[in-house]
Amino acid sequence: MHSFTLNQYSQEEKTIFEEQLIKSSLVREIWRIGIEWIGTATPELILCHYSNGKLKRTEVLAECHQHGEWINWKGKWE
Repeated sequence: MHSFTLNQYSQEEKTIFEEQLIKSSLVREIWRIGIEWIGTATPELILCHYSNGKLKRTEVLAECHQHGEWINWKGKWE
């Protein structure tokens, strides 16, 4: 789980972070949920699923206010 974190990483650090999640998913499923605001009109709540050494799925669950004043649910994860 992370919130407004990845914008503080360099591109190299983001790649290392993603590679570590992929590697860890070889031995167990990984679910990552985060709120980030990188290149979008509003912050987004995103859910990612990693399994068997791969990023299996990414979905924007919601758009939200940066200080929690509102959330616009978009998720359709099934």
